Amino acid sequence: MGVLLASGASAQTLSGSPTITDGDTLKVAGKTVRLHGIDAPEGNQQCVRADGEYLCGRSSTEALMRLVGKSEVSCEQRDVDRYRRIVGVCWVGKTNLNSEMVRLGWARAYTQYSRDYVGQESEARAAKRGIWQGPHTAPWDWRKERRK
Repeated sequence: MGVLLASGASAQTLSGSPTITDGDTLKVAGKTVRLHGIDAPEGNQQCVRADGEYLCGRSSTEALMRLVGKSEVSCEQRDVDRYRRIVGVCWVGKTNLNSEMVRLGWARAYTQYSRDYVGQESEARAAKRGIWQGPHTAPWDWRKERRK
């Protein structure tokens, strides 16, 4: 028997070869999985680093693609979001993809929903990795600005 989620659905574990949608979303076993506790820049979001503006959303997606490579992933469901996507923690072997994306600086800890990756974000910021190479707008603020 699976774990009952707040939404009333049963938790599940999905595994298989994923398709990477963006820096915090993938499709596995025919289901869309939003990575729990993190938020990555949107596809056309720009950030700034020493050599100028760049598409940090695209860089984030590419970082997740590199982490996964040709490996299969295993995702443990934590919840279902308002868009009916599975929210989960995904792994390639012993590598927690959610944690690694934040540690590498290609996603932010999404503290509105979880404090699981705050330490990894502090590490990335201090090391100026990924989006922390220069000024950027938090993905949740960037989306809010676009909705206006």
